[in-house]
Amino acid sequence: RGGQSKISMGFGSANLKAMGKIGRTHESPTQGEGDEEGSRVYYFQSPSQEEADRWVNSITAAVDAMSRFGPGDVGVFLATCQSDSKDGVTMPIGSPARVVHVDEKGDLVLKVDGIEAPQWLFRDRHARLQKAVERGVKDVFLEIVPQSQFVNHWALRVGRGAASWCYEFESDGVRIGRTTALDKGYESEIVKLKGFSTRLHRE
Repeated sequence: RGGQSKISMGFGSANLKAMGKIGRTHESPTQGEGDEEGSRVYYFQSPSQEEADRWVNSITAAVDAMSRFGPGDVGVFLATCQSDSKDGVTMPIGSPARVVHVDEKGDLVLKVDGIEAPQWLFRDRHARLQKAVERGVKDVFLEIVPQSQFVNHWALRVGRGAASWCYEFESDGVRIGRTTALDKGYESEIVKLKGFSTRLHRE
């Protein structure tokens, strides 16, 4: 499933569309009831247990590789937890975090939204952080951020959800972050622009 670092086995509405079809591999590209947005569910039929085992081993290895964190990756906390820093702080459920460093043991240094100081998260607790998969093709939005009743600030948001970033171009340089640096407490407006971006955020 796109955007999810896991293997799902079971029945959803999309499964019913594949039942009775003849062939080795089938794809359900449309979103079924109860399926995640942008899901693609693949069904394959193996002629032998040996081939089925190879499929499962390959898929498991790919999922493991996708779930590993590297510098620049973004994740979202699945539960409220305490950081592993010396002066640990509480990182709320749903908080986005960007990986700024991975040490030789696989421990992470995170920049968590709303927390000024970088925080450590040890390797054995990575399951608390769900990796946000960056799509190759990303939608682009105009983010209109009111500064007063009469003045608006314009920013660009590239991508959707936890993997999106806000790009702001000011006279003193470019600011890139999870949220706008010029939030004055007014409700922002998001307008989807035509076209898309194929560049990674690192680029």
